[in-house]
Amino acid sequence: MPPADRADADPTRPSAPTGLDFQLVFRAVPTACVVLDDQLVIQDCNDAYLRVAGQDRDQLVGRALFDAFPEAGVPATAVDGVRSVMQTALATGRPAILGTQRYDIPSARVAGELDERYWAGTAVPLPRGEDPGWVLFNVFDVTALAREMVRAGASPSDAASPEEALHAAWAVMEQAHLFDEAVEAERRLGVAVQSAMLPAAVPEAVLERVAVAVRYRPASAALSVGGDWYDVTDIGDGRVAVAVGDVVGHGLVAASVMGQLRSALAALTVADVGPPQALAALDQIARHNPNATASTAVKVVLDPHLGFAAYSSAGHLPPLMVHPDGTVEALDAALGPPLAVTTDIERRPLGTATLAPGSTLLLYTDGLVERRGEDLDVGIARLSRVLAEHRSLDVEELADRLLLELTAEDGLRDDVALVLLRP
Repeated sequence: MPPADRADADPTRPSAPTGLDFQLVFRAVPTACVVLDDQLVIQDCNDAYLRVAGQDRDQLVGRALFDAFPEAGVPATAVDGVRSVMQTALATGRPAILGTQRYDIPSARVAGELDERYWAGTAVPLPRGEDPGWVLFNVFDVTALAREMVRAGASPSDAASPEEALHAAWAVMEQAHLFDEAVEAERRLGVAVQSAMLPAAVPEAVLERVAVAVRYRPASAALSVGGDWYDVTDIGDGRVAVAVGDVVGHGLVAASVMGQLRSALAALTVADVGPPQALAALDQIARHNPNATASTAVKVVLDPHLGFAAYSSAGHLPPLMVHPDGTVEALDAALGPPLAVTTDIERRPLGTATLAPGSTLLLYTDGLVERRGEDLDVGIARLSRVLAEHRSLDVEELADRLLLELTAEDGLRDDVALVLLRP
């Protein structure tokens, strides 16, 4: 890899963190990567590429890409395809996508035989000042896609574009459950950790004052668990506090941060700290954990006897209140920035709302409303319609109806946490 401190590096780019070993980062990337010069000679490769090649780094570096496997026989189309996409990347200065190519490699099981393989990938230009540039190839094995297409009576080259080939490859791997076992194990562990960190049940003291339904559903179409959470607490004097939040990212790190933030806000709530003050304190806590940056949360305190709600939001989606006549009110008058993104906050905002008898309050995370390629307001409007249409259901039935009607047919693409409350 080119050194990070080259004299021809772009001076406008922010400097890298002190002590960061880019060679170590490159070698740890889990997908196969190889760096080529303009003559298709290997300059470096990561450990994942070595595992695919079945050779040592010393056997590959300095050799022409297709000379590394002379016994495989090199299709002219493979050489031309790589050279063409490399030239495109260097000429445009932007990543270019390599369409599906067949290139068999020596079998790891039977000496002297070849395993049929199909590949796709991306070529990322690495400028080198006045010298010809290098290219980083990120290589994906799409053999599973090719075999599925053959079973369906199509050719692996039938994809209309390289982009479609990559998207189709991912879809086939999902449908065939060809997930990496370690990633899937992490996902399952993350779901278990996240579920364990959420409240086991709504406190009885709360249920004596309001009807409550809570739901948490992990994403079914994502590889890793996210950081969605909720909390419902009795704070005395007939009042109920409810909060929902979302940690940026996925996996065990997100689940861990989620647990820290939920626990911290729960402690502040028990201490009867108001919504703005609680989120301001949570902001300070989040600043001590870089993985908590840009997390969102909203807290609402309800007084069912007085018919009053006070709330504050740290970058979170607005709670929705559906009234008995079907009117849906968004509690969006107290929106502040997400957690730990700025220090320029004198105080968090406070909003209030009237909680009429028979009204239902909904707090939720973005997995319930977000759709790829769609404005978020469209999803919130869709949620409002479904909420109004089924407002006469009890809260448990309403929670199930929201999940049923507002999740994609192929399953959740993001985690969902929601809380429904009705005096």
